[in-house]
Amino acid sequence: MQQLNFHLTVHNPYRPVTGLLVDIKTRCSLKDPDRLLPGIEELLERTFLTDACLLYAPSQIALAAILHAASKIQENLDSYVTETLFGRPSIDILPNIIEAVRKIRSLVRSIENPPREMVRQLEKKLEKCRNQENNPDSEIYKQRMQDMLDEEDERSSETYARLAREQANDEERLLGISKVLSPSAS
Repeated sequence: MQQLNFHLTVHNPYRPVTGLLVDIKTRCSLKDPDRLLPGIEELLERTFLTDACLLYAPSQIALAAILHAASKIQENLDSYVTETLFGRPSIDILPNIIEAVRKIRSLVRSIENPPREMVRQLEKKLEKCRNQENNPDSEIYKQRMQDMLDEEDERSSETYARLAREQANDEERLLGISKVLSPSAS
């Protein structure tokens, strides 16, 4: 994929959620929109256990999360979605959005949390797969950073010594003496 200049990018729904929450705070009569956050987080976390991020747009997942959270706290955001968010949508747009939100919510509801033991096994495998040279907690990384600092100090010392030699050579060439002796030293 690197040779083809191809990048795998999956956009997440967190930015659209933030934008929708700001919009809800300014345009909707919902009391304390921050009450939605726990329900939103719950749905988004469970979404990542599914293929939803590959099947639906981040904005659709964000809308599903907000509507899910609103239904959990018995708030109705239907008028916000139909009137404020989409204005006067065409007959084609709204049913498609409603269907996408319904499918996202049912997909998330149908997924079961993986057993703790499976998660631990996966974390162990993941740890083995990580490049320890890029892990700030690993000894390899710490040693590499120390080597880089030592190398930098060595280069600085070499540069200082070279500059001191050049200055001594310039003084000798200009003054014709290699060392200036004090009167007490003679």
